[in-house]
Formats: sequence, structure tokens, C-alpha cells
Amino acid sequence: MMLYESLHFQVSDHFEVPSSVRLNERRPSAPPISCPKRNGPKEFGRTNSYVVGQKLRESKWLTHDEMKIFCAVVENGFIVERKTDEDEIKVFGIVIWDSGFEKSKDPERISIYSLKDCKNVLKVHKYTMCEFWPVNTSIRINNHCDKSETPHPEDIIRKHIAHAEKRKLKWHNSEHFTYWCRYAQVDLARSKHVSIR
Repeated sequence: MMLYESLHFQVSDHFEVPSSVRLNERRPSAPPISCPKRNGPKEFGRTNSYVVGQKLRESKWLTHDEMKIFCAVVENGFIVERKTDEDEIKVFGIVIWDSGFEKSKDPERISIYSLKDCKNVLKVHKYTMCEFWPVNTSIRINNHCDKSETPHPEDIIRKHIAHAEKRKLKWHNSEHFTYWCRYAQVDLARSKHVSIR
């Protein structure tokens, strides 16, 4: 409510405005904004917040018991990081939901692409959620490079993964692979030899 609408004056019956005085009331051009009425705590709800509206960049480490939380927030093309303990080399993967099941929150509908050592050669491998994240390990979302790099849309990430599965590319490690899938600027249609630096 505007200030002029919220003030009430009590004027005596003997008050008269002289005819020489001209009163002009100026109202704003936009209609006043009214606050919603709250009848009780049950009817008050938060529709959205700034944090909820933002893409999740990094999460805390989640245990296997928190899989439902993970499935509720992870999206296609997110990079995930897994560890057993502090001394272990961390393994990275990239999440892809089965098409059309992104809102199902079903862990069986998630595939995680990472690298697997096959005779001392790192090859792209498609893991199920439980294969990549066994019991007694922790996982977190780790899109920290979004701060400096522009991530690809989902369809481009899928194309990068499909390309990496078909070609014999040399990877430094799983983090290198996931970075390439999410951020690398490569024209796969025109290039036979892909730079994976």
C-alpha cells in the first residue's frame, strides 16, 4: 500500500478549505502492490528461492544412504566425483539420465560414464549408479569449472560421450574425460582427429 493510502486524517466539522487554495493530488502511474494475505501458517509457502533457481555447481560429499538426495538434484551432464577415503585417487564420471526419465528420480535410470582400465588403456565405460557408487564410498557433484567455462547443453554432451565411446582417444584420467565431455570446444562433425588436451 502506498503512503498516501495508508494515512487517515480526522478533520473537524468546522474546517473549511479557502477557495484560493487549490489542492492537487498526484498518484503514481503504476497500481499499488498489495501484499498477499496470510490466514495461517499452512497457507504460506515458498514458491521458489534464488538458490533453488540456480544450477548446482558443487555439493557436499554424500554417503550411499543419501542416494535419494543425490537423485533429486543431479541433472544430465553433471560431473560427479567419487572417493572411498582421503588417500584414494578420486574417480570422476558424467551423469546421463535415460531419455524421458529425468524427473523420475529413480537411480536405476541414471548412467554414469567414466573410464575403465583395460590392459593399461583407459576406455570409456558406462556404469550403473550402483556400480559407480558402491556402498562405503562417497560421491559429490563437482561442476566447479562452471565458474570459468561454459558447459555444453545436454545434446552436445551426449554427442561427446558417444564420440568418445566409438573412437580410441587417449585420456590422462577420468577427470580429463569428464572435462572434455562437458566443456571441450570441438566440432565433431568436421574433425576426424579430436584434440583432447
